[in-house]
Amino acid sequence: MTPTTPASPPSLNSPTAEATPAPARVGLGLRLVMLGLMGLLLFINYLLWVQPGRGVQEMRRLQLAIAEQRSVNEALNSRNRSLEAEVQNLRQGLEAIEERARVDLGMIREDETFFLILDEFPPILPPSSPLE
Repeated sequence: MTPTTPASPPSLNSPTAEATPAPARVGLGLRLVMLGLMGLLLFINYLLWVQPGRGVQEMRRLQLAIAEQRSVNEALNSRNRSLEAEVQNLRQGLEAIEERARVDLGMIREDETFFLILDEFPPILPPSSPLE
């Protein structure tokens, strides 16, 4: 038996040594910066998606409020157009003024006779006794 010597690592200067890349090491400072950036990213996502009164929830609430306000505005615009047409009609013709006076105020002309037609008959009261 011949004594064997343990194999020694090949030296860098030896011609038989293979070039092995050294493992890349990330410094502690760079790791802390990465952790800080990840934490900041998580915090911003929390503000965007979860926290009430901000972000996506607030945007949806505002969109619903805008849609509701637009429908209210459209109804008011329609009413304004009809009122404007009525004002123009009152400015231009006496017939509209006469119609308003008849309908709203119950006015009649001098040469007209007023008839009141009741839908129901008034209740018949019993005759009063002479002793009362």
